[in-house]
Amino acid sequence: MLGAGGEYVVIEVTGEGLCVLAASVGLGRIDIHGVHSALCPADLPRSDAAAVGGWVRDELTRAGLVRGRAVVVIPRGDVVLKTMVLPRPTGSTARTGDMAGMVRLQMQRQLTMSAEGAAVDYVEVGKTATADGVEQVEVLAGALTGERLAWWREMGEAAGLRVGRIVPRCMAVGAMIAEVSERREGAVVGVGIGAHETDLVVAEGGRLVLARSVEVPSPPGGGEDATFADRMVVEVKRTWTSRQGGKSGVSLEGCVIVGGGRLRESVAAKVGAALGVRGEVVYAPPTVVWPEAGGAGPSRGEVEVLVGVLLETIREQESLNFIHPRRVPDSGAKRRQLTLAGAMAAIVLGGVGYIGADMSLGGLREELAKVTAREKQLQGDVDEFLRAHARLAHLERWRSARVDWVQHLGALSDGMPDPSQATLDELSARGAGEVTFTPKNAYPGGTWGERRGATFELSGKAEARQVASDWRDALLATGLYDVQTRGADTPNRFSFSLVTSAASPKPAAKDGPGKPPPERTNGGAP
Repeated sequence: MLGAGGEYVVIEVTGEGLCVLAASVGLGRIDIHGVHSALCPADLPRSDAAAVGGWVRDELTRAGLVRGRAVVVIPRGDVVLKTMVLPRPTGSTARTGDMAGMVRLQMQRQLTMSAEGAAVDYVEVGKTATADGVEQVEVLAGALTGERLAWWREMGEAAGLRVGRIVPRCMAVGAMIAEVSERREGAVVGVGIGAHETDLVVAEGGRLVLARSVEVPSPPGGGEDATFADRMVVEVKRTWTSRQGGKSGVSLEGCVIVGGGRLRESVAAKVGAALGVRGEVVYAPPTVVWPEAGGAGPSRGEVEVLVGVLLETIREQESLNFIHPRRVPDSGAKRRQLTLAGAMAAIVLGGVGYIGADMSLGGLREELAKVTAREKQLQGDVDEFLRAHARLAHLERWRSARVDWVQHLGALSDGMPDPSQATLDELSARGAGEVTFTPKNAYPGGTWGERRGATFELSGKAEARQVASDWRDALLATGLYDVQTRGADTPNRFSFSLVTSAASPKPAAKDGPGKPPPERTNGGAP
């Protein structure tokens, strides 16, 4: 896994084009800074890693996205994936790398080419116990050949990226549907529709157990497409049949399409009806904050799958990583340990003379200890002052992140259609606030700020579908709320989810509508 926090850029490169998502990952939160997509130039040599990397570097520069710590998402076709059941090593002689060694040995038999230099990694997806009490572990293993690993490394270097992880796209799809899978007793089929190909996975208990991909890109425009939906029905059936052939006794509990939009909603409805299960779409959780929509670039649905690799990071979820795979046991470790023990003995013997000379410096060390203690005391006083200063600034910003619920509810009530046309059955609201601090040099240098968020869930009855649609358009036109439709679209029912970062629907007196209060500098001192 990558480090828990910091700036990331997630890059998906295929033979047809590029998708990029730049984000900062904090404690339980992902802030999306920007997204970008581009088609490969006709004259770009696809097999030349340096040329492709140079094109990626130019696209990142053109989009204004930072380069640095990167996750490279590769096509399913580059990776050999296999689900296998292996005995867990036990006993006093068992080593943590024994399981990795068994997985590598089994995967070498699956490769149709040389395994020299191949990266092999695995994740545990389940475990059973045999009659004799030996624990059997089900693992999903993946192998990336040495040739393809070298190609992706060279591409990353040419693009100016510090590649910390190489992962197949299907793992991102699995992470996006993990929470839905955890809530179901049986299996869930997930579909990640991409701009260049579509991944289909099966998850059980929140863990990915099977993955495949088809070269079926999303139709242009993002609208409903009956032919595409029919193709997805066929591919989902094939995927579920493959899992049934490898493991009996598991029922299909649903089909989840990653990302929103009319295309994915229509596919979810059609697949669910064809398989007799619940078909639904899943979005990135509220911990993922997207930038304001506008301008050219890919739709949110096209890149939402890439958020999955960052969700694995904040959840500390085990996943595949072909840059840093789990290691097999080191047969030469014991010999090196003996060599190091000999070197340590030599150091200890040589240190006897050093200790004798060091005793003459006892007086000077005692004086140094007194000065150091005084310095530590003074530094503690400074630290206590800065802590008090930070607590006060944090409290002030926290108070300013509040949401005026009464004003929001009043605005929603005023904007409701006439009671003869629509009635509200249920309304719930929840809020989230966060205080931020951007350091600059030593504290108290820096800037304090706050983020707020409010979510309103509304459902009720409408005389006609157009009444609900008109109200939804009116809410969007205010510019205050991000409105999403929940559940199936029915003629006489509506169910909306409204998300806003505004403290009040009324514009501020000085700063204008939707503009947050100014941030304080110099550590937030009043």
